Amino acid sequence: MKKIILILAVIVSLGVSGVVAFISLSCQNYDDEITTFVKIQLINQSGKEVHLWTDGETIGPSNKCLNGYSRIVTLTAGGRDEGGMPNFVNSATAHAGLNGETISSYYFVIPSEYHSAGAVPVIYKGVDNWKIGGN
Repeated sequence: MKKIILILAVIVSLGVSGVVAFISLSCQNYDDEITTFVKIQLINQSGKEVHLWTDGETIGPSNKCLNGYSRIVTLTAGGRDEGGMPNFVNSATAHAGLNGETISSYYFVIPSEYHSAGAVPVIYKGVDNWKIGGN
């Protein structure tokens, strides 16, 4: 098992004199499984009540969205790449459905800025009319 030692120098000013404190942090279990995630906000702007879901889910009552409403889905990725870096969710497929049937699907690449903050807004405006971000 690899062990990473990080040494941080924290400088704290106390009046005229300064005190330097050294803090040693140990990140153990480097080889253990790691999980990353990204949030997807599925927004219904189709003018109809539809089901909105992503791969890994199925059409059902829990993903029905009224027009103008949205739902948040969290997608996860686990493990590390060959270089030891964590895997990230880089793409996804969103689906829209009515009466138990899929009426539209949209494959998209997740913009890199969403890997660290916020939810990716994915807007459904009608059959084969999807958009990422904005209104």
